[in-house]
Amino acid sequence: LREPEFVGRLRTAATEGVVTSIVYTKISSGETSERLIEPWVVFSTMGNWYVTAFCRNAGAERVFRVDRIQELDYTEDRFAPPPELPTPAVDYVPGEEDVYVVIELDADAAWVADYYPSEVVSTDAGGGTTIRMAVSDPTVAGRLLLRLGSSGRLVEGDEVAAARDRLGASILGRYRGLEGG
Repeated sequence: LREPEFVGRLRTAATEGVVTSIVYTKISSGETSERLIEPWVVFSTMGNWYVTAFCRNAGAERVFRVDRIQELDYTEDRFAPPPELPTPAVDYVPGEEDVYVVIELDADAAWVADYYPSEVVSTDAGGGTTIRMAVSDPTVAGRLLLRLGSSGRLVEGDEVAAARDRLGASILGRYRGLEGG
């Protein structure tokens, strides 16, 4: 796997305990923000590079995709890593502001329970699964539901329903705009 531009610098920051300023674009919303992180572990999995870090902005552990980092600078601040570093993994750590959603999945969409950090609420004899998951942005689950089509149904999550409906209307609007051209 080819190493993106900032992998080496993140490894150095992790090894030397250097607080790092990054400009990061969230994959879920496209929102770009500056964050101060304490890099702990740099790793690759599923075809991407990641850094597990303590995010000072969020006040919690976060995993960032390295290719979503636009800028990276070392600060003068230093940090001591936790006594036991987390296992390199792409696990979502829910925050206080997160939205919880319950989704019923048909058997052909059961992969969602394996792919996304979620809790299995129930399963049925036909292979269907109902999951509960936390998302930092309702648009993430809204996109997932649109992608699943009739194989996934929203059971709970008003904010996600609104996000799904906005996204669906936007997509339909684009297609309607293409009909005349």
